This record gives sequence, structure tokens and C-alpha cells, in this order.
Amino acid sequence: MTSKIEAETILKLIETADPRDMVNLDEIDYWANCYIQRLDRIPPEFYLAFTHSRDALKAFRPKGWIPTACYYAPYNMERKTQGRVTALSKPIDADEEDFVQFTSSIQHEELAELHVIIQAIGWERKKAGAESVAVVERATV
Repeated sequence: MTSKIEAETILKLIETADPRDMVNLDEIDYWANCYIQRLDRIPPEFYLAFTHSRDALKAFRPKGWIPTACYYAPYNMERKTQGRVTALSKPIDADEEDFVQFTSSIQHEELAELHVIIQAIGWERKKAGAESVAVVERATV
């Protein structure tokens, strides 16, 4: 089966993922690997588990992008939950005064960082005039 995968599709998968659903996380890893590496398909034994590994994420963080994580006070007083925002930013001028930034408020660290990495890669490809859509054929086992 051949289909097109876009950054927006992967972002939606990440946004709706349950971090406890390993099958869903593996599916996200598969699509993210195909998108990031611009490959038609990847045998499962050769793709990186971004949703399970900070090291795998660091290996594919776009060059020149600065990761940050910010914590903010409880905004849901009823649940008394604290939030976390993950961001990637990149200076876009010589003085480093102007920058582009992508953020994610997903509370699972690996999913949040993968979310901003996909956004940053899409931005870089669009800026470079490269096609941001990868044609992907789902590997059959």
C-alpha cells in the first residue's frame, strides 16, 4: 500500500497518542522515520524508536535548532496539574535577534520533542523549497 505522509499527519498522530499504547507509539516511530529520513519504507529492525529514546531524538534534531523546555504553574486548579512546554528555536539572522520557534505542550517528553522536530524539519524543507511530503509504502511483515 502506497500513501503520502505529511508533517501535519504525523503531528496529528502525535497529538492524539496515548503514551501507554506501545502499538500506537511504534506506528508513530515508523511514520516519523520515513518522513525524517525521506525513505519510501523502512524495515522495522532499522528504524529508530523516537517515542522511546531521547538519544534517538537528539540524533535527528535539526542542525542549528536550540531545544528548550519550560514549566509553568498549575493552570488547571481543579486537577492541580503542572504543565510543560517543549520548544525548538533557531536564529534566522546574523544578529540572532530574529528567530523561528515551534512549541508543543504535550506532556510526554519524547512525544513533545518529536512533535517540534517534525515541525522544524517541515519548516526547513519548505524554506529550502524542498517537498515536505514523502511517499511512503508501509512495510509488510
